[in-house]
Amino acid sequence: MGKNDVNIKHLINYLAINGPRTLEEILEELGCGWDSWHGLHNDSRKILLAMGFDIKIKNKKYFIIDESGNVVIRKEGIDIIHGSSKRTIKEVIILNLMSQYASAHSDPSITLSELAKEYGNLLDIDNTGNNYQSEIKQIVEKDGKYTKSLISRGYISKNGQDKYELTPKSPVFLKKGYNALEEINDIVQEGGEGYAFPGVMKDIGNLMAHVYDADMYDAGSLYERIGLRGNRNKDIEEFISKLKNVNYKYRVIKVDYDSEKDILFKVGLVVYVADKDRLYFIGERTDDKKKVILRTDKISSISEIDTENEIYGTEEYLNIYSEMFSISIDDPFKLIVEFDDVFNIRSKIDRLLSVRPNGKIRRLSEDGNKLLYEEERVRGVEDVCKWIRSFGRSARVIEPKIVRSRLKESIDQALLEYGEAKTDE
Repeated sequence: MGKNDVNIKHLINYLAINGPRTLEEILEELGCGWDSWHGLHNDSRKILLAMGFDIKIKNKKYFIIDESGNVVIRKEGIDIIHGSSKRTIKEVIILNLMSQYASAHSDPSITLSELAKEYGNLLDIDNTGNNYQSEIKQIVEKDGKYTKSLISRGYISKNGQDKYELTPKSPVFLKKGYNALEEINDIVQEGGEGYAFPGVMKDIGNLMAHVYDADMYDAGSLYERIGLRGNRNKDIEEFISKLKNVNYKYRVIKVDYDSEKDILFKVGLVVYVADKDRLYFIGERTDDKKKVILRTDKISSISEIDTENEIYGTEEYLNIYSEMFSISIDDPFKLIVEFDDVFNIRSKIDRLLSVRPNGKIRRLSEDGNKLLYEEERVRGVEDVCKWIRSFGRSARVIEPKIVRSRLKESIDQALLEYGEAKTDE
């Protein structure tokens, strides 16, 4: 621990134990000069903020507060958590790799060369792992002047066959799939305030939501969602807070939309589209009953009027919702696309199927290396084209003709921009 780390720990615990203190009292306690206070104050705040605390000043006295804004006074002080060093990160990676290796093999022990190869593969470097053997051996076996090896600290043992194995003292790293994470998250959410440490459990729930793309809201009660990612847009959060005060499901709403004022509109469905990170109203204008889509970020005001809305959540709009590839009320079409089963294409299609239950994927019997994606009713030509382009030459559209034509147009335009002649292929 360097001198600055010692001063940070001294400062934090001095304020935590003694309560509010003037700058003169702090500098005298630490034995520091005025010139070092700014850096010490900033560094201490960074560490405290990461731990859920902060340093404030009032009436010329500095003090520490917790997340609730309460002044912290503790006889035992605060356990300081410093940022990880590069060596610590490498230690965690090595322990993680050994844990994964042990779970996948009947023999949990691993040689240095095997461990180095796993380390190299993790970095996407095509080699045998020889470049990392010396570095890994030093971390695992050798003690330094200021550091202890993983073996000395009891996390790893080495047997007579020059193989390493995790000990019961070692941290356990578990690889969990989507379903397992979802089940754990359900347990965390259902417990709510009933857990002994509700604040900690809430943090765990929020972190897990980021891991497996859970939505921040109850989509069934506020809006439907298209795509794999949940809403993280603060502007949408603000709009939803206003929307909760409007009975849009059962009443006609009046909105100022873009430059148009006082539009009377019946909401058929509220949809969040992940790839665009936007919230939309799908519904009808009351003057002509024409189906339209409104972007909620263009709505400057919203209120309800005393006229019934009879279309919200009807079968017609739920069908439109299930057919939209992203956001579209254009006429539906049948989609058939052939894919080469290479790289991670199957997993990308499976992710799409997880949010498009009407889609189907099958392997072509005449060629085991080809996959066929089919969906009877799809809306949104441009959105489908965007998805297909992400597969490059590994995707070929069979139906519909309009999608094939649109893709060809985009290719011809790209060739034209780069000075190539158009193609009729």
